[in-house]
Amino acid sequence: MTEDKSQKKNRKLFKYSFGCPPETLQKTAIITPVFSAKKFAEYCKTLTSFRGRLCSGMTASKNERKFSIICCNMGAHFAGDAVLLFKETQVKQIIFAGSCGGLAGCNIGDLLVGENAFNGEGFTRYHMQSSDIKEIFNKGELIPADSDYTKSLQTFLEDHIKNKKSLKSGNIFTIGSILAEDRENLHLIEKKRFKAVDMELSAVYHAAGVIGRKITALMFVSDLPLEKPLWQKMSSQEKNNYNKTIEEVVRFSVEFAVI
Repeated sequence: MTEDKSQKKNRKLFKYSFGCPPETLQKTAIITPVFSAKKFAEYCKTLTSFRGRLCSGMTASKNERKFSIICCNMGAHFAGDAVLLFKETQVKQIIFAGSCGGLAGCNIGDLLVGENAFNGEGFTRYHMQSSDIKEIFNKGELIPADSDYTKSLQTFLEDHIKNKKSLKSGNIFTIGSILAEDRENLHLIEKKRFKAVDMELSAVYHAAGVIGRKITALMFVSDLPLEKPLWQKMSSQEKNNYNKTIEEVVRFSVEFAVI
């Protein structure tokens, strides 16, 4: 396929996926698999909205600066494909806003900056008779965020967050199946000094690297899979921290996007 035909195909795929032409997206984009565009609209002005078969979102502005918000489906392949399609746009820098399960040193409601993400993707390899997470560690790789962009995010957060003890940073393990989050696997992941597990980060970091875009991630700790998994009832204080941090992730993502 020639380059022109390939580009036309990708533009058509972009419009199918996003419901808008590639020119709609701005130079800075927030992508999230867990928050709605309506949630972000509480902290900025909505200019235009779009909805495709795979993603939805809006063009927004704050302090006279425009940026894009993209809501993708949960899972590495959906989030990764969305970022790859940014190649057809003017997007230059990406903020991933997500959630994660915290490990040692984390509490429900903490903010976490993802410095690197380990590629532990792949549903099937966790559910084969021969599955062994040690092999996944041997075959996987640690995929970095953009170093300078991530340092800028950390500096921004340190200047704006009130409870500095709730701000953490470190490496995230992207796992391929929620049902693979058993105690044995989680203990080994924790032993390897990962701060948390998630379902998308290594894919979006890799995709951003493929298309040459800067990327960083701001996440909130939604649960503690070894101590208090998603289905266990939170205390009133934990629920308060959880809700407060959701607001912080959304607000800080918007404010960082326009500096």
